[in-house]
Amino acid sequence: MSQLLRYFVALIAAICLFLAAFGALLVYQQHRIDSLARLNNEFFAPSRLYLTRALVALDAATLALSKKHWALPGEAHVPVKFGVQANLIGVEQNLLELIRLRYDYDYLEIFGLPSAALQRLQTIREQFDARLADPSTSGTPLDSLTSLRNRLTQLERIYELGHARLQRQTRETAADSAEFMLTALLLLMLVSAPLIIALGRRLRLAVREEIRSRRELEEAKADLEAIALFDSLTGLGNRNLFRSRLDQAVEMSRRSGRMSALLYLDLDHFKRINDSMGHDTGDEVLRVVGARIRDTVRGVDTVARLGGDEFIIIVSDMAHDEDAAAIAGKLLLRIAKPISVGGYALEISASIGIALMPTDSANSLTLMKHADIALYKAKDSGRNNIQFFAEEMSSAIVRQTAIERDLRNAINEERLDLYYQPQVDLDSGKVHCMEALLQLRGQDGGAVSPADFIPVAENSGLMPEIGDWVLNRACRDALALQRRGAPDLRLSVNLSARQFRDPRLLSWVERACLASGLRPESLELEITEAMLVDNIAEAVSTLSELQRLGVTVAIDDFGIGYSSLNYLKQLPIDTLKIDRSFIRDIETDKQDRSIVDAILAMAHSLSLKVVAEGIENTWQLRYLA
Repeated sequence: MSQLLRYFVALIAAICLFLAAFGALLVYQQHRIDSLARLNNEFFAPSRLYLTRALVALDAATLALSKKHWALPGEAHVPVKFGVQANLIGVEQNLLELIRLRYDYDYLEIFGLPSAALQRLQTIREQFDARLADPSTSGTPLDSLTSLRNRLTQLERIYELGHARLQRQTRETAADSAEFMLTALLLLMLVSAPLIIALGRRLRLAVREEIRSRRELEEAKADLEAIALFDSLTGLGNRNLFRSRLDQAVEMSRRSGRMSALLYLDLDHFKRINDSMGHDTGDEVLRVVGARIRDTVRGVDTVARLGGDEFIIIVSDMAHDEDAAAIAGKLLLRIAKPISVGGYALEISASIGIALMPTDSANSLTLMKHADIALYKAKDSGRNNIQFFAEEMSSAIVRQTAIERDLRNAINEERLDLYYQPQVDLDSGKVHCMEALLQLRGQDGGAVSPADFIPVAENSGLMPEIGDWVLNRACRDALALQRRGAPDLRLSVNLSARQFRDPRLLSWVERACLASGLRPESLELEITEAMLVDNIAEAVSTLSELQRLGVTVAIDDFGIGYSSLNYLKQLPIDTLKIDRSFIRDIETDKQDRSIVDAILAMAHSLSLKVVAEGIENTWQLRYLA
């Protein structure tokens, strides 16, 4: 009896121990299932929802911009602009929610992809705000929106992978729990040694599963680190990897005293490829160029794509600065080789700016700035060339910035003046037209050369505002002179390229004439040949609209540009202005005389009026008369 009691007690004790172990494991399994379900419901589900909303809003903004509502007259495009703004705000709000969830759950912390997307969105909004403030700004942020959408699509794939892995783990955990409970019930009925063995086996399997899960997580982290550090299109390093490598190169150069170089490379006129042949062709060109750059430099050098068609190369451990020039020369030659895409052989070129460390700077940000300045100089020097950074370049940039600041202040402080150059009829000897010339008075009262401030006004986007002021002021002055005894006096005003391409040009001209009271027939607008050749059809349409208003059109500086009869006969123009460079030496240079004779003959055959600029002596006057 005591033996039976001992057995029974031992049996009860074994069952109690088993039930306790079973209960603990059951709670653990349920906790795992609940944790996975909570992560899915509280993180993945809302994250994917916010990401989907962000993509919908981004697509709406892209669609609105792609419809080119900027060209609509009046205020017809205002709802579109506000719609784009609202969609961009929607994208921002959903990205902020993604970032909040990421920090709340400490998920994918090492990448910061939502934060990077938010920074890109801020850049897009700044571009859009600039366009909204000044619609004459060239281009739209469509390329940046496409880049942002690629980044968000990449993030969406990451979340989908995480969600799929989570669902698989939930199903496997639930299946394991069901199997475990069934096994436990059988073992309870048997209450025998196999119970302990089975329990040990399950524990062993659970340990193996945990090890496998950790290994998969480490592999996923490694894959995502690669996404965070490398460009998905070219396979080159991205901005994050570049910044890290640049800091290392600067530190190594500082310690060893050896020279390193930063090469900033940009493809020339790459936008034309995207616009004319599509972004797929542009992407293939970028892949080929990236591969050529990687194959040209050394294995120890770092090559990264910063975005768009911009590449950066860190060349370390050089003996002389000529080494950087040699590598840059090889890059230009390699890139210039034709690229076969879709049956076409594309020929492209590149411009390269070079900054040396520690010669130019031992600071990463300063080096980037210097390389960028050198690249700007290379493009400004005709493209397809190499420029090393020099302090004079920085001084020129500082001067341009100072002129831009002074120009902005001058508009508010009324330091812009108009002077008028007469056009004299050679038959009557009377002034029949006056050309408006703009002058800027500096802070010190001295005059700033138009050659200095006009390009700055063009590049900074101030030209439309200045041009509008010139047109209105000149129209008022012309009307005042007509009323003071010169009823037939005409006014000639120069247009900038940005003004000529602005869809608001006609409304500006109409408003200026109405506000001043000057008849459109008394107004002549001067344009250069370079403004016409990019899009002849659009130029013909604009000039025809101006002529319908009664405004006449003159081609300024004729002879020094493209001077093509093919386009000249298509254009509805009234006057040719022979550039002063042909008039200056007409007395001594037979070639100049021949060119002037040819222009006059051509103009008269097309029934065009001719104005010769810069007549400064009697011989010139008699010859031209």
